[in-house]
Amino acid sequence: MNLKNTKSKNFILFLPLLLASISIFIASHQEGVPFDTSIFIFQDKVYHFIAYFIYGITIQIYLNSFNLKTKKYVLLTILIGSLFGASDEFHQYFIPYRTLEFFDWVADTLGVIASLSQRNVIKKAVNYIFQK
Repeated sequence: MNLKNTKSKNFILFLPLLLASISIFIASHQEGVPFDTSIFIFQDKVYHFIAYFIYGITIQIYLNSFNLKTKKYVLLTILIGSLFGASDEFHQYFIPYRTLEFFDWVADTLGVIASLSQRNVIKKAVNYIFQK
C-alpha cells in the first residue's frame, strides 16, 4: 500500500500523539502520591520536562503530515503542547491529592520547546518511513 499521499499516512502519524495524550491523561488522573525528593528537590519538574519533551516529539511527528512553514510549525508545536499541559494541570486540580501547579506547566512547556531541537531528525525519520 502506498501511504505517500493518503489519509492513512495522516492517521498513522496522528497515532503517537493520540497515545501520548491518553497516557498523560491516565497518569494525571491517578490520585496523588508524594514524590520521593531524596535525589533532588525539583525531581518532579524534570519528569514533567521529559514527558513533554516526548509529547512535543509526537506533536511534531503529526505536524509532518502537513507542509508547514518553519514559523507555523514551531508555533503550532508550542501552542498545542503548552495548551495540553495547561489542560492537564487544570485536570489535576480535580483529582484527590493532586494540585494545579504553575511550575509544572512551565516545565511542560519548556519540554515541548526543547523537543524542537529534534525537528530535523523527526522530519528525516518520517520522510524515510514513508518513502517509496
